[in-house]
Amino acid sequence: HAANLARDPRASLLFAESGAGDPLAHPRVSVIGRVAAADKEARRARWLARQPESAGYFDFADFRMLRLEPSSAHLVAGFGRIVELPWADLATDVSDAAGLIEAEAGVVAHMNEDHADATRLYATALLGAPDGAWRFEGCDPLGVEIGLDGRALYLPFATPAKTATDVRKELVRLVGVARERG
Repeated sequence: HAANLARDPRASLLFAESGAGDPLAHPRVSVIGRVAAADKEARRARWLARQPESAGYFDFADFRMLRLEPSSAHLVAGFGRIVELPWADLATDVSDAAGLIEAEAGVVAHMNEDHADATRLYATALLGAPDGAWRFEGCDPLGVEIGLDGRALYLPFATPAKTATDVRKELVRLVGVARERG
């Protein structure tokens, strides 16, 4: 794929919901854009949190990171429900969340070291996932990603977060909601 992308950086990623029945009946979206080089070191913590098995080769000289710079999306929401969406309608504005982006690795480490019980509760009580040793993998202004055995779930926030303090307040609120349900 690297040789093809070097010749023509246009690419798309298909995201589809899987399930029983005809796969063409399930919603799906293609994110369309151009692939560009990404700063591998700047993405180290998030990548290794999500792909820990790659730690052994992450530092190899030929292990490169690329990113898709989206320009639009093609949504198929069901029969006859097809929409072209400009990326501006889908992108999350992070221009005022520099504090959160800088603190993300620390938030993830803190949650995994000190609050594994809360993460497990988020997964089971709020997201309907099976019990297990769920771990934090990342956070952004709209929520947090938790994972277990290659499966990732996204827990959305009620209001966007801009700082680590905002994330902490929302996680405290969410653990209260989870305890009420659990």
